[in-house]
Amino acid sequence: MNTWQQWRIEQRLRLTEQRLEFANELRVLHQVALFKKLQSVIDTLPKGVIGFYWPVRGEIDCRDFIYGLIKQGWQAALPKIIDPQQALQFRQWGPESIMQAEVWDIPVPQNTQVIQPDVLLIPLVGFDANLHRLG
Repeated sequence: MNTWQQWRIEQRLRLTEQRLEFANELRVLHQVALFKKLQSVIDTLPKGVIGFYWPVRGEIDCRDFIYGLIKQGWQAALPKIIDPQQALQFRQWGPESIMQAEVWDIPVPQNTQVIQPDVLLIPLVGFDANLHRLG
């Protein structure tokens, strides 16, 4: 493992720990503000498929926001890891979807169709000085 990879791992751990220290009330306030801004951006887009991630380790929880988009005519999809060397497969999701924990115990919709997202909401742990995503 090179120095940059080690640094990246250490930064991800540090930033994840910091995120977990936020009080739930503060996290909810930030989410509300973010979703308000995000809605104004999404309102300018043609309705399609929005891919998002199931919240883990203090990540922002988009499920209620995404459910609101479904009510507005969007479709939603969650990723499924097929193989570490392959692109993610996105499976259609709705609040009624049957979910099962898979890789890293992250729930994935079962028996739903594979769909291609037009828009992605991707969680972010942090980024480096060159704006490269750390995870």
